[in-house]
Amino acid sequence: MTDLHASGRKAATERTQLMRASLRRHHLNEQIFRIMGIVAICAALGFVALLFTNVQPASPMPISTAKFSNGSATLPC
Repeated sequence: MTDLHASGRKAATERTQLMRASLRRHHLNEQIFRIMGIVAICAALGFVALLFTNVQPASPMPISTAKFSNGSATLPC
């Protein structure tokens, strides 16, 4: 009877070790996924910043200094 009890305890210990190893891998994968998400968000924000810095100098002149065909800086009414 004690052999049966010991083998059951050994099996439970092995299952516990397998479960802990599985959880360790699972938590590692979650951490990697989280880091990849943060890197992707930072890259996206960097591209948006790059887009804004490239669009700004492309305009020929600021709107406040624009002149209309009649020479005035205001809209004709």
